[in-house]
Amino acid sequence: MVALSRNRQVLVVHWRYGEALRGPSLDIRPKPEHIINWAREADLKLVRGVIDLPPWHYGLKFRLNSAAAGR
Repeated sequence: MVALSRNRQVLVVHWRYGEALRGPSLDIRPKPEHIINWAREADLKLVRGVIDLPPWHYGLKFRLNSAAAGR
C-alpha cells in the first residue's frame, strides 16, 4: 500500500540490498537507484537520500512534483 501524506510526501522502505541474512531473495530486492528511477517515472522527486534503518532496511523520502500536484 502506498499513500501520500497531506504534504504530498511518501516514504519508501525496503530491505537492504546485499544483506541476505533475513528477508526476500536478493533477486527481488531493488537497489536504491532502481526505486529512485521508478519514483521519477511516477512524478516523485527525491527529498532525502538513503535513510539508514538498521539493522535490515533503508528508506527513501519523495515528494510529488508541484507540476503534478493538481492532478
